[in-house]
Amino acid sequence: GVLVTLDLVGLERTHAADICRALQADHGLRRDQVVLACSHTHTGPVVARNLRPMHYLLFDAADRGLVDRYAAYLRSQVRAVVSRAVHALAPAEISHGAGVATFAVNRRNNPEVEVPQRRAEGRLRGPVDHAVPVLAVRQGERLVAAVFGYACHCTVLGSSEWSGDYAGFAQANIESMRRRSPGFIARRR
Repeated sequence: GVLVTLDLVGLERTHAADICRALQADHGLRRDQVVLACSHTHTGPVVARNLRPMHYLLFDAADRGLVDRYAAYLRSQVRAVVSRAVHALAPAEISHGAGVATFAVNRRNNPEVEVPQRRAEGRLRGPVDHAVPVLAVRQGERLVAAVFGYACHCTVLGSSEWSGDYAGFAQANIESMRRRSPGFIARRR
């Protein structure tokens, strides 16, 4: 199976299905063998007709054309990445664990302007999940990949530049700490 991580708010069902059909044609991968995991960053590109009432349907024909071309480009890039991965298959061991991060806040129960004060006073309200599940992939003693998650909305930056938001910065930080392991990659889901 394959796990493809993408810094996108999400994928619309038909676009994801097109990608999965292409991967089946290319490599015989059934739909249940493909995971397309989006970081849900709010600072990623508009892709295909995802969230079309908020974006695509408001665009003029020229901008819709740009979005359509980017969707085709993304599909071709996913196919290329999966092809490289399939051709580089090697025995590996997968293990799992969990850590904790405490910066997530229930935004429905805590007005943003009150969060610092409430945090200092120990008065944050509402459910949160501070677990950081991790999958580690090793080849022998060498850590070659890590996949991690965190239940916190990627809306931290508030800019209009493309970014993976806090999850992208976490990934880059983990990869920079692992420079001793050539070829190591960190991905979030």
